[in-house]
Amino acid sequence: MTLSVLAGCSGAPEADRRPTVYVYIERDLTDQQKAVIEGRLSAVPGTGDLHYISPDESLARLQSRYPSPGPDFSPNLGSVPIAYRLTVTDVDAYRTAINGPLASELQALPGVLDTTFPCLTPLATRRNPQPLPTGCG
Repeated sequence: MTLSVLAGCSGAPEADRRPTVYVYIERDLTDQQKAVIEGRLSAVPGTGDLHYISPDESLARLQSRYPSPGPDFSPNLGSVPIAYRLTVTDVDAYRTAINGPLASELQALPGVLDTTFPCLTPLATRRNPQPLPTGCG
């Protein structure tokens, strides 16, 4: 079982929000494939921090959020997602990126399994954001 924790928006004023994009990747990527993904994410205008979330980090975060998950839920290194987390610092640049071909370009890269783009509307989350639903972006 693979787990994905989706990014969402907070109720903070728009100027205070830092949209976060997650790109979930396959486990057996080559260094070249990782470099291509990192390069594309780094090219998104208005980007802040680009962080690789390793299986160890992903598992630790999951275990800290759910210390007693129950008998039907026993995450391990083989079941947690590996991802890149991109924090965007310029909301206008983020809107431009998600209204453009970014999602389809990322999905087309070898080794990308899924992407998550948060809306800029409180408590809303969208996956693969094309076209934008009412109230998002």
